[in-house]
Amino acid sequence: MAIAYESIPFVIVGAGINLCQIIDQLFFKQIMQGVLGLSAEYTQQVYTAFSANPSKLTSVITALAAAIAGSSLPLLASVNAGGQKKDVRHYLADNINYLIFIVFPVSTIFSALSFEANGIFFFFSKAGAEFLTYNIWQSLIMAVAINGLTVLQALHYSKKAMSYLLVGLIIKLVLQFPLVFMLQGTGAIMATNIAFAVICILAYRKIRIEFSINFRDFVPSILLNVIFLIIIVIAQAAISSIYMPQTKLIALMYSVVFGICAGLLYYGISKKFGFWNKIFE
Repeated sequence: MAIAYESIPFVIVGAGINLCQIIDQLFFKQIMQGVLGLSAEYTQQVYTAFSANPSKLTSVITALAAAIAGSSLPLLASVNAGGQKKDVRHYLADNINYLIFIVFPVSTIFSALSFEANGIFFFFSKAGAEFLTYNIWQSLIMAVAINGLTVLQALHYSKKAMSYLLVGLIIKLVLQFPLVFMLQGTGAIMATNIAFAVICILAYRKIRIEFSINFRDFVPSILLNVIFLIIIVIAQAAISSIYMPQTKLIALMYSVVFGICAGLLYYGISKKFGFWNKIFE
């Protein structure tokens, strides 16, 4: 019974993203067809473009965050049980640094290759690539939120984690109608973004208060990723203005080469500014 009591919050929080997708499935079509009077065919096309197709690819980002959070659980739980708050702060800092180091650059590279990725797995479309880009950054927000909720659970704040998730789901429900009514598929993405951004704020605020984590310590790492994002966006825009792959094989080869070069660039930048040493010291 005790195992079930402890595990149920983990299951619910782990299903947080799926619960958001269920809200889209339940209400998006009703708003598009019942309120806006749009055709079933058009509604299905928009839903597929903003949710069904991208979610098959962006799940990689949330899976990475879940893996990072999961790897931290045993250490955080054990040191917290021993009342060693200094060690808890150390492992929390490691958890957030790993999240920044892995998930942020993956999202940056993935978003830069959204046109190619959409073409490889589905079809070449600027609209589809645009929705995929939105979903990639949405997945980043979700990943950070789920990591925060999972960490709270490891630190025996399961009730808080569930209450924060509930707040996010309520916000999603409240915003779903007005934003979809105004912006259709983009509105549904925005509703999810706002909901999970609020979850992020609540979860990490609780972590900061309880364990005296100074989030200013992570500003240099975030700025490094912003610099990396700017470089990658400029590079991809310059290349795209000259040539864009139009076949799946060429797009795959381009994505592999671009991804490797971008990864090496990130390694060089992180090494230059000391972020690499902070992670692997």
